[in-house]
Amino acid sequence: MSNTVDFGAAMSALTTITLPGFPLAKQHRFVSVMPFAAIRQLVPEPKRLKVGDKHLPPELVQTAEDNRFIQRDFSGAKAKNVQPYADYILSHVTQGDGYMPRILVWTKDALVVDGYSIKWRMGTYGVVMDGQTGLQAAYEAYAKNPDTIGNMEFVLDIVHGVSREQAAQIFHDTNCLGVNVSAAASISRDSRDPLTDLVKHLCREVPSLIGKVDMTGRQLSKKSPNIITITSLRAVITCMAEGAAGVAHGNKPVSDMTHEELDALTGFVWDALPAFFAKYAGAIGDREASVIGLPGVLAAVGMLYHDELAGNLEDAGAVLESVDFRVGMNWHGIAVNISTEGKVTTAGGVKGSANECYKALALTETEQYKRVRGPFVPAPKPPERAKPAKK
Repeated sequence: MSNTVDFGAAMSALTTITLPGFPLAKQHRFVSVMPFAAIRQLVPEPKRLKVGDKHLPPELVQTAEDNRFIQRDFSGAKAKNVQPYADYILSHVTQGDGYMPRILVWTKDALVVDGYSIKWRMGTYGVVMDGQTGLQAAYEAYAKNPDTIGNMEFVLDIVHGVSREQAAQIFHDTNCLGVNVSAAASISRDSRDPLTDLVKHLCREVPSLIGKVDMTGRQLSKKSPNIITITSLRAVITCMAEGAAGVAHGNKPVSDMTHEELDALTGFVWDALPAFFAKYAGAIGDREASVIGLPGVLAAVGMLYHDELAGNLEDAGAVLESVDFRVGMNWHGIAVNISTEGKVTTAGGVKGSANECYKALALTETEQYKRVRGPFVPAPKPPERAKPAKK
């Protein structure tokens, strides 16, 4: 028996299609590898499956209902991620240096398995249980390059012959039982983003950072021997590159820099940051006594260096020398919040406090700027706990 099938234009005239692949025993599953041109005949574009949409073809009405029962709404962060994902497919997956995860699909039909093939009745459609964003991205990529994407092979993992309630449970198990990868772990394993690559070089080659950067944690514990997380270090670089826009950029890859801009940034980073960390590494690591190691302050330092890179400031290092980074009331409401009992908490992460910290470092007419350069005001001392009476 042949393990191949012609997925050409004649598919539309077929009543059933035979898919090659292999079954997984006792799981109502069949795994097939097929070009995207074939998948388009079996699994509709996710963003089209809107219940009540007057433009929805009649043959997709029930599929839309099933999709709403099983899947999340295709909106918000999922929808925003489609275009970058489509660009990734076009620029990396098609070139052989990217990876396309399998698409997990449900159909209520109990498909007929015949050895290493399965028969799918045309006119019935699958609902995606996992891989929905990737499928929509493939549709977007197909619209830009139908010849290449149409012939590109995808792995379709088909669950068939189980109830819609069981399919919803599979969606839950697939999407809710795992643990999301932390931003730090994701960044430390990314080899394509140029700013992340620059961060890794700093970690390996700057004496004050060697062995002192936490490559996996979201934040440092009190007993951590490290002085900074890779996410905070990357925020410094991103804000050096983009200024205040780097705060909103977060941990997303940077793809819109020209080679000339990247070269200029790289040279400037190597001129500025080794000296910065040599001077402030001790204070950055002393998180109870200094605010300079807080993510928001470090991002603001990057924004200050961006001003120098852009030609709007003569010497960012000299500006920093005038700042008193000791934890005290001078930084209350800027980088930290200090209670009347002397309890100190951060005023938020990078997005929550970087702009206030930048005002303190750079904007000469602001109250924040004057406070962090004025007379030091220590935080209130915590009240002493009453000693228990002796029995």
